[in-house]
Amino acid sequence: MPPIHKPLRREAANLSRMRSPVKARGRQILIAVHERSLFDYLSLELNPACDGDRLITVELSRSSGKTQAAHRVWTWERDRAVA
Repeated sequence: MPPIHKPLRREAANLSRMRSPVKARGRQILIAVHERSLFDYLSLELNPACDGDRLITVELSRSSGKTQAAHRVWTWERDRAVA
């Protein structure tokens, strides 16, 4: 994965700190990213941290003049290595 610029890394860290207040208010966060490495980094940073959390990633691509959307739902799972 290519390196992420330091300002973008700081912004990503700020987004992960927003998780608790947003969750406490019953809200959701929607983020649009145009850089693949940042998309991958945010997917890891915002991965579900506790039971009931989930992350839905949607990747848009264009092929033969048609836009396609591939989604993936990440749900929280207990870490079996720690237990």
